[in-house]
Parts: sequence; C-alpha cells; structure tokens
Amino acid sequence: MGSRPQTPRPLLSSIADVERIRAVFPTEMVQLPQWVPYRMKWNAGAGKFDKIPMNPNTGYNAKSNRPDTWGSFDLAVKRALNRKLGGVGFVFCRDDAYVGIDLDKCIDESGEVQPWAQAIINALDSYTELSPSGKGYHIIGRGKLPPRGRRNGQVEMYDRGRFFTVTGLVSGSGVLRDIQEELDKLHRELFKKSRSTSGRSTGRRKVAGTPLTDAEVIDKASKAANGAKFKALWRGEWEGAYPSMSEADQALCHILGWWTNYDPTRINALFRQSSLFRPEKWDAAHYADGRTYGQVTIEKAVEGHSPNEGYNPGALVKKGNSRRKKKAPIKIGGHYLTEIGNAERLVEKHGADLHFCHEWGKWFIWDELRWS
Repeated sequence: MGSRPQTPRPLLSSIADVERIRAVFPTEMVQLPQWVPYRMKWNAGAGKFDKIPMNPNTGYNAKSNRPDTWGSFDLAVKRALNRKLGGVGFVFCRDDAYVGIDLDKCIDESGEVQPWAQAIINALDSYTELSPSGKGYHIIGRGKLPPRGRRNGQVEMYDRGRFFTVTGLVSGSGVLRDIQEELDKLHRELFKKSRSTSGRSTGRRKVAGTPLTDAEVIDKASKAANGAKFKALWRGEWEGAYPSMSEADQALCHILGWWTNYDPTRINALFRQSSLFRPEKWDAAHYADGRTYGQVTIEKAVEGHSPNEGYNPGALVKKGNSRRKKKAPIKIGGHYLTEIGNAERLVEKHGADLHFCHEWGKWFIWDELRWS
C-alpha cells in the first residue's frame, strides 16, 4: 500500500480540450445523452486513483445503470471544467449500438505497443484512442457482446453498465465501424479457454446444500427482494454503486453465500460465471500465506455463518427414525401459512442482507460494505 501521490492533472482544463474531443469523437455518440463527468478518488487499498462518475445535472454520484443520472456532452464538460474534475466519459447501455474494448497497460516505457494489443487494434479497425493513463487504448465500435466473458488478462469489453473515459487522443483513422464479426471472433479467442478450464458450469449442476441447479440459483436470486442489486452485480455493473470492484466482488459473494448455504466451493463456481470474474486477479496469490484474492473474498463472505444456514426451501422434521415433509393445510407461493412459512418468506426475500448473532443476541443488516 503506497503513499497517496498527487492527483493527476484533469484531462479537460480548457475549451480547447473540449473542442478537440468534439472534433474527433464519433458525432453520433457525442449527440447522445449518455455522458458523465468523473472525479478522481484515491483508493489506498488498491494503491491507485478510481474514476467516480458524477451526475452532470446534480453533481452527485452517477450510476452506470441509471440513465437519469447521465446527461448531454455539453452538460458533462461544463461541470468537469467548472469543478476541475478529471474529465468526461461515455456510458454504454443496453439500448445503444456500441461496444467498448479496453486494452490495459499495453504500451511499454519506450512507447511501443505490445504485439497482442496491436493485433487486436488491427483486427477491430475502429475508433481507437489513448487511455487517460497513456499506457493503454480504448477501442469503440458498433456491436453487441456475446453472453458471458467480459475480462481476460489486460483486455476488458463492455456494451452496457460501464462508462469509458474519453480523451480524444486518437490513434489511427478515428472512424467508428460495425465490428460485430470481428468482435465475435475476438470474444471466442479470449474466453474459449477460460470457459473450459475455470470451473464454470453448464447451469445444470446441483448446488451443494440446496436442491437448486446453478441456473435456478441465478433465477431465484434475480427475483428476490434484492434481485436488482444481484442482477447488476452479476452483469458487472458496479460503478456508481460501490467504491471499487473489490467491494462489488464482496457483495456478490455475500449474496451467493446465502443461496448456496455458505458453501465456499459453490460460491467460487458461481462467481466465475459472473461478469465480475477476473481470472488474473481472482486466482492470483495476494497474501503472504499463499491465499488468493478469491479465497479471501469468499472467506469473508462465509465468516460467521454455519453450513446450511442460508436458503432451505423444504423444511423437514424428524418422526421416530424416519423423515417426512412437514404437513400444512395451505401453501401459497411455495411456502406454508405457518410461522415457519413466514420465516421462509423473510429469509427468501431478505436473508442475504440479514444476520442474527447469537453471541450478542442482535440482528445485523448488510449495508454492502459491512454488517451494521
């Protein structure tokens, strides 16, 4: 954990900077109301500055899945200039036709582009600009991503739920192209190996401790009271809702923990299917004892919980040496009209965010960062 360096100089510091971006960035995108200014916030844990999107209308934080927190290009640059913010960015969403590919740390100290990155730039052959760090590239084209797989090593790709910082420092022709065919090919090459070796499932495997398949866990979690939060995390949409991806990872593992009865193996297998999964970080040893980032994230999610403490749809009771389903005269929405049924309803809708500590005799609520 390094000391806090000086905040980087804003990319927008004059009208000339604004006009430069307006002149080179695809006009059809400049005209869309999908722009946000962003501020630089030091992340001591990660040892770097995070780019926090802001609502150009209000000055509060924006959310990458909330169009009402975005605005026009002119509004975004006006707030960025007036408040001396880091710069502006374009938000990709479900309803637009665009996809962004981020090539991270692909330019060496001598200014040479690494061969793997140059190959991607050449293959996609669409609007490309230098990233704010000066060490990577952003490529934007028209297209839609195939299901799953959003990050592999130094390559990220998104068509919704993320914003790309915009510099206007163009590389190449600066022409926006339809890249669907090339995008599909790149996606297959990047994620074919990770799908076959990373422990991802077909969706039919039963999750230990529950009668649910992976697909059923995802479906039920999506429909629960905190389903909107789960779906956003599952799609990798964390910016504006969490300070960093690490907090988002923790929040998703916490939800998956409840649905898998806090089984670390199953949390791991399910998390790998989400768009938050980054193999180069998840499987890397981050601690002196050899534990990986993924292991420690899961350990935090299951800490304080016992096996089979989470989702349990079929309340069974013993009678003599046999086991039978508890009888009840009426069953609505999958639960009996009994005290146990009411408890099951509470747990199904809110169980991932509630925890009772027997030692303290108190209830705690998860606020997405800690138990309080």
